[in-house]
Amino acid sequence: MIAVYVCKARVASWYARKSLCPPDLQSLCGWMIPSEGHARRMCRILRAEWWQHVRVYKDLLRLACAKEASEARRRLLLKEWTKVSYHATEFLWSQVRPSLPKKKEVKGTGNVTIIGDQVVPDKFLQVLQLGPKFCLEPRLKQLDKVVLARTVAHRAEEEDRLRCVSECVDVLLKPSKDSRCSRRLGPLIDFCADSNLRILESDKEGHFVIIPENLYLEKATTAMDKNFREVSVDPSKIKSRALALMNEVGLTKVANEVKREKGLLLQAFFSVKTHKQNYPFRTIVSERRSWLNVISGYLQTNLAQLKLEDPFEVASSNCVVQVLQNNNPGGCFGFSIDIEDLYYSLPHVQLLKFVQQTIEGQMNELGFVESCKIPVASFLELLEFYLKSTIVQWQGRTVIQRAGVCIGSCVAPVLSSIFLSFVDRKINDNLGELALRIFRFVDDFWFSSIG
Repeated sequence: MIAVYVCKARVASWYARKSLCPPDLQSLCGWMIPSEGHARRMCRILRAEWWQHVRVYKDLLRLACAKEASEARRRLLLKEWTKVSYHATEFLWSQVRPSLPKKKEVKGTGNVTIIGDQVVPDKFLQVLQLGPKFCLEPRLKQLDKVVLARTVAHRAEEEDRLRCVSECVDVLLKPSKDSRCSRRLGPLIDFCADSNLRILESDKEGHFVIIPENLYLEKATTAMDKNFREVSVDPSKIKSRALALMNEVGLTKVANEVKREKGLLLQAFFSVKTHKQNYPFRTIVSERRSWLNVISGYLQTNLAQLKLEDPFEVASSNCVVQVLQNNNPGGCFGFSIDIEDLYYSLPHVQLLKFVQQTIEGQMNELGFVESCKIPVASFLELLEFYLKSTIVQWQGRTVIQRAGVCIGSCVAPVLSSIFLSFVDRKINDNLGELALRIFRFVDDFWFSSIG
């Protein structure tokens, strides 16, 4: 039984590392497929339960051996049965291990877009082809490795702990090849700096883009001028007004967090729309280490609890596929519409009106007020102040978005969902006799003649 439950615990650990759902757990979920995070949590719970069983059976084994009269005989018997359980475990694991999902191979996107006529050496392209999400395990200091060895040994039986630590230290003394040697970024960074090149990430395709510095500045300026306008303001005075507003409405705790943040201005960076002609840039704003991040986090936490009624919104394309499979008589047609620069196109006046109507239309409006700790009017006042205070610093210029909310803001997704829920309901009310099915995912609409 010890061998069985040790193998069960190892299987649970294996699936948890792969973020996969084991067949036994999937059978309990039925036709629903757990998310990766839920599958990991369930596997960890199962692993803890199986290890608990292992500890119980080991305690029972000690009790069984304790019946012997001689102390030496008890130790010998326990050692023999422990050895038997170890070999049984390894034999059983050797049978189970080949049937588990294979370890995913590290693969890059296999693509690097080079804008311009710059020649990039193959050794640098091979590194960039690994993709933006590729990473190496963190480098541990020798002292940390020794501490880790003692942590691992603590899981072993008490009489085996010293041997476990000794064997771990012996492994540390052996020279090991560092996989980072072939993937060092220093030479790549030096090459880009010497060649006046910038490395950006593609907007949808998930690979790196290499672009000359002069072309980068040209496209970045075009992207900034499209959705931002230059302003002359004192960022410290805006922060002071924000603190005064929050203290006035009673958000003392949020005001204290805002006061601790030192960043006054937001920072902009860009991704490249490689799926579009001429590779335009998308402007993204980072709120990290700024006082605006505290306010947007507070607003997002409270807006996220609002229940929206949207006849068209779908969580993923799987919903559309299911409709096509179950209700497609054939001979149908369809077309799609994309909202250009959705976040930067939201009109503030109408947006605030829709947010107010959404809050007032909730079944538990008092619950929302209790959650945000301030009246609805004060919440809307703070939201309006935030939308007019997202000041961005770029290339020595101080700019603010012309309309809407910046991409990268914590509240941008929920505000767009609130706005489009009203738009979708209006469209749905005016369909009349048209036999159309409409689906929307974020800023993409798909119209179909499916009944």
